[in-house]
Amino acid sequence: MKKRTERLSLSAPAIKKEYKLLKKRSKIFLYVLLVLFTALMLFSGYQAFINTSDVPRNRDVSRYQDILTEDEQAKWISKDIQTGEVVFQLNLKIPVDAETSRAEIRLVHPPYSDFICKVTLKDVESGIVLYESEEMIPGTLIQYITLSETMAIGEYDAVVSYTFMDGKDKVHGNYDVEVVLDVKEKGAEDSIINPYDDLESENQESSSEGTQ
Repeated sequence: MKKRTERLSLSAPAIKKEYKLLKKRSKIFLYVLLVLFTALMLFSGYQAFINTSDVPRNRDVSRYQDILTEDEQAKWISKDIQTGEVVFQLNLKIPVDAETSRAEIRLVHPPYSDFICKVTLKDVESGIVLYESEEMIPGTLIQYITLSETMAIGEYDAVVSYTFMDGKDKVHGNYDVEVVLDVKEKGAEDSIINPYDDLESENQESSSEGTQ
């Protein structure tokens, strides 16, 4: 049986052209690999940088059922952590009792926020810090605060400043929110709520009971 054999002979210019094309494709391929590798390294570095895996959080919504809506409660319990994001809510117009200096701030820091945060409230005109919170883990709700100064009846421009931290106390950013303090003669219940404080107390009591 006869076999047909064909040979393709490339001239020197054709070989040179094919070589340049192969070289160009190789460069593009290496460039794509470099971009992917860099993106992977940046993402890995970012994840290591924020250290939010060490952030404690509270998913217990039982104390907030009279404050949060049903939709907010559902998100509180089951919504996934928003990686690299800070989530917060507060009243933009804050009622203040002129007599007791109690302010209804309704500061909500839900458990799906990725960072620990601290908050300060400052009067714009005087520059006086009227309130400064402790560190708030995700899953903290503060309905009322007590201002450090007694204020006359009226409206005041103020700024709520947030500081965001990871689980190793590294600061990752700040954010300011403009609010209005509405000071009136009214009764305001003093109810600062932070369930994590109670959880810590319960854990300490349990540990003490276990060692006796």
